[in-house]
Amino acid sequence: MLTKDRLQELYDELLSTYPAGLSSTSTKKFDKTRDYLASELGIKKEEIYITGSGTRAGNLEVRLSQGQQAKQHTTLGVAYLLDELGTDENTSKLTNSAFTTAEKYVGASGKAEYDIILVIVIRGTDLSVTGIMYLDGSPIATKILSDLPNLVARPISTTSSASLGTLCQGSSFIQKIYFGAPGAGKSFKVNERISGSYAIRTTFHPDCDYSSFVGSYKPVVQDPSNGSQEGGQITYRYIKQAFLKSYLKAWRLFSSPLTTNANITSFEVKGASYTITAINSGQITQTKDIDMTKRQVFNVWVDLWKDGVFTIPKGRQSGRSIEQAISAYIVTNCLSDGATVDVFDDGWDCLLEKLKEGQIKAKASLSGKEYTLSEANEKDRIHVRIVANNTKKRIEECYKDIEECNGVEKGIVDILYGFNSETFDEAWEALSAKVNTNPQSEASGGTNTAAPVYLVIEEINRGNCAQIFGDIFQLLDRQDNGFSVYPIEADSEIQKAIARAFEEEEEFKLLQKLDVDYAVDNYISVFGSSLSEDVEKGRVLLLPPNLSILATMNTSDQSLFPMDSAFKRRWEWEYVPIDSTNRRSQFKITIGDKIYQWGSFLDKANERIHKLSDSEDKQMGNFFIKSDIDVDEFKCKVMFYLWSEVCKEYEHSGSFFKNKRNNEAEFTFNSLFPTNDVTNEILQGFMEYLGIEEA
Repeated sequence: MLTKDRLQELYDELLSTYPAGLSSTSTKKFDKTRDYLASELGIKKEEIYITGSGTRAGNLEVRLSQGQQAKQHTTLGVAYLLDELGTDENTSKLTNSAFTTAEKYVGASGKAEYDIILVIVIRGTDLSVTGIMYLDGSPIATKILSDLPNLVARPISTTSSASLGTLCQGSSFIQKIYFGAPGAGKSFKVNERISGSYAIRTTFHPDCDYSSFVGSYKPVVQDPSNGSQEGGQITYRYIKQAFLKSYLKAWRLFSSPLTTNANITSFEVKGASYTITAINSGQITQTKDIDMTKRQVFNVWVDLWKDGVFTIPKGRQSGRSIEQAISAYIVTNCLSDGATVDVFDDGWDCLLEKLKEGQIKAKASLSGKEYTLSEANEKDRIHVRIVANNTKKRIEECYKDIEECNGVEKGIVDILYGFNSETFDEAWEALSAKVNTNPQSEASGGTNTAAPVYLVIEEINRGNCAQIFGDIFQLLDRQDNGFSVYPIEADSEIQKAIARAFEEEEEFKLLQKLDVDYAVDNYISVFGSSLSEDVEKGRVLLLPPNLSILATMNTSDQSLFPMDSAFKRRWEWEYVPIDSTNRRSQFKITIGDKIYQWGSFLDKANERIHKLSDSEDKQMGNFFIKSDIDVDEFKCKVMFYLWSEVCKEYEHSGSFFKNKRNNEAEFTFNSLFPTNDVTNEILQGFMEYLGIEEA
């Protein structure tokens, strides 16, 4: 049984050998702890990576990506953090910050991959196991939670961890509101999610309504036939807005011939798309499709140059073979003799030019696995396809005991269950018949996935959502397959606009007729038609599975237009915490001859805000400012916010605008203008009153 006491004993032993404790980044010191965890959890020592991250959870960004298990799959990652303040509040903050930093590495294809990350906080020399982040369904995580039941747990859904910017599986839609303090990084989180994908943005405000979100007829001036700007006639045209544009674009991409039967022969594991392409009597073949970034290839490229000579290492190179194959192709086909490690950019650009002419086959060595390279949607990415096989015998074993199988095998078995969950031979035969008669085969290059479309709504709570969404609200109820549960009948104006767009407009024209009669159970058309035809003609609205809706909500404005519970429950919610340790927000504040740390100011000011308002709603996020700032920007942005949103509103509770250099006398916002030595003196005294660290 895994116990906190035994982990404490092992940490005490570590300190006896390494008195500096966690100050060093060495991982060797954790060998005995790894042995213990491996024994108790029933996994290999090599499947565990332990690191110390000091007092800053943000250091895990480097530790997890460049540590011992970098670019390999790792079952368990353990992060030791130091609580230098010695408070329960700080321990909780460290744990949440670790979660925020480490989330991208849980099942993150292309980085150091972890199934589980365990957070351990040290206070003095006392050890506490505080949190666990894990892939949902992990049996090892279940074991840890059973042995240590009081952990803060954050499961990561395997269905929503798709690699950003890649083709998405039909059922991997996202409908989420990111909420938090102003400047916490909500829009940044959204940008990470939609990177490289088609996205349409809109911002809600008090005057928004249904027509400004969906569309409406508006007067437009037609160009006169003689080309003159004079004499143009006014006519009315239906102007599409953010919702309708994203809706139409999603259906266009969904109608691509490559998406046919995506729900039958495709699945997704850890952000990579898999498609079953062939089945015979004893074997099943599937392709794996991923995007490989320039940075990923370059990181391996550098390691392959030894003493100025490019060398592919011998033996199995887990997690690096794709990058090695791409690097080998660049050296052989894109660079001249005598090339060096420094010409990678030239080689990459050459590779992109060659891909414009068609697919390329690449492998690291004569005996290595072959990969098919093709163009991706972005310059710094290329698309990679890998062909792999599983034996019928192995899949049958998984069919009977799916818990003993890996993610790819589970994906295949899930598809088999869809045909027949009782008899393997019948399921195999049915899938074989479907795959071998499916025109979207390997020969056609089809991936059977639909490219994602994102509708992004900034400041969703600044508009009246009930008024803006109207009947579209009903579409937000989504099934597991990603389609809306309840199609709604469109009004005549929208019907005409949709039908015209699907038939005539190049940006939205369907690439082939829709075949989605399976999408809604027991659908009965009031038009005496099929669901597919009703959607095509615009008679009914139905959200497709590749349309995701993301929104941001500022907690300081959450009461502007309250959302009712029925609207709220149709969304996932993710709180974006304030993280003053975030490495991207280590800004400086210059006031006169003094320079202060933004992170220190943020912590101290937010403590005052919380004490004054008895709420977290008005606190500032770490990206409230975007870069280093001088005194003028500090006054007009930060101090103005504190005065107008906090001190003025909660004036009865007492202002914290006090100058330590003047016996903690209060000062006014007006007294900070104009900027001169006197106002610099006041602000420096204010910083000293709050206890802000100098940089």
